[in-house]
Amino acid sequence: RFPAAFMTSKPRTGISHKRYGVTALGVVAFAEEVLRSLLGLDPREERFTVKVTGGPRGDVAGNALNILMREYGENAVIVAVSDGHGAAFDPRGLDHAELARLIAEDLGIAAFDPARLSPEGVAAAASTPEGAWLRDTLHNTARADLFLPCGGRPDTINLRNWRDFLGADGRPSARVVVEGANLFLSAEARDRLQEAGVLAVHGSSANKCGVICSSYEVLAGLTLDEEEFLAVKDEYVEQVLDILRRRAAAEARLLVREYRAQGGSRPLTAITVDLSKEINTLADLLHRRLDRDVQSAEDVRADPALYGVLLAYCPRVLAERYADRLIARVPLGHLLALLAAAIASRIVYAEGVGWLTRMAAVGDVGEVARAYLAEDARLAAYLEELAASSLPDREAMARILEAAGRKHLTARALGVE
Repeated sequence: RFPAAFMTSKPRTGISHKRYGVTALGVVAFAEEVLRSLLGLDPREERFTVKVTGGPRGDVAGNALNILMREYGENAVIVAVSDGHGAAFDPRGLDHAELARLIAEDLGIAAFDPARLSPEGVAAAASTPEGAWLRDTLHNTARADLFLPCGGRPDTINLRNWRDFLGADGRPSARVVVEGANLFLSAEARDRLQEAGVLAVHGSSANKCGVICSSYEVLAGLTLDEEEFLAVKDEYVEQVLDILRRRAAAEARLLVREYRAQGGSRPLTAITVDLSKEINTLADLLHRRLDRDVQSAEDVRADPALYGVLLAYCPRVLAERYADRLIARVPLGHLLALLAAAIASRIVYAEGVGWLTRMAAVGDVGEVARAYLAEDARLAAYLEELAASSLPDREAMARILEAAGRKHLTARALGVE
């Protein structure tokens, strides 16, 4: 059972990343949060301009274009698209129907119908000198609110040429850059652009939904036989996609919250590094503690806190129909690693970078995590009572409790407050 389980993005018995657009889903979620919260531009209510590298045939780029057009309609003004074989530019916005045709027919951007361009627009294949020049420069010269580098050669923007991304006035050609491709910008170039005013979201945050999706495909492969998976595939995929949206939104909100709390003094990419280090370090510490305390998968089922985390982590179809399989079939090491990462990320996303680390300095990280999970359940009960009450300010009270209640209750339970 294991070899098939650990091969992911399978077209039939897995979750194809390209078909479901799992990586692009997270990229666009980050873009929406940054546009709304840091630029004050609500893409669901206002028009915004976008430029994209990686063409309609690309996994991330093609799906990002589809999501932009589906979610924001005509508000998404896609001014530039380039891929390895060509480029298209229209300051009035590339025709959505024509972009959708290219995506559906698996064609590159060079096949864009010139008749669908405005008088100022241009589309060209890179087989000509003019087309190659357009392809190689468009990501710098086209001005937009948002740049999504979703394909291209490594270090396309580097320490030698990063100034090409700036206009003659020194302002960036796009204020927000959300990395759909990890290597399009070199680290040094990214730093320089952030110093010039770019709000850049690192690929290790923005495009991690593909990795998360693969982890859920592995979990399904370990839990279900192929025919069982196929019987619930549509339902399972829908639930995984919903989880991915919520995970991306949670991390995006945390990055923005931390950025604001630090007065914009540190770039978003530096906060991403802090976030990743904290979650990984705490997950490792929790894993060691669990490895010491939990001797079998049955011990997980016998522990209400751990079992609750496991079921909450899983898509509902697994938790509701195959909970016994999670215990009987998933290797213990996999379960413990999953639990450690789920607990660490859950707490850090909710309480911010640094809080769990500070609390772990007071007591063992395992004790802190258990106290937090218990008080989280207590707070949920309080919030239910509050929602059922007739207090006129119950919604405002609930927001206050959501923001600070778990920290206060956990600190009190540990004797710190």
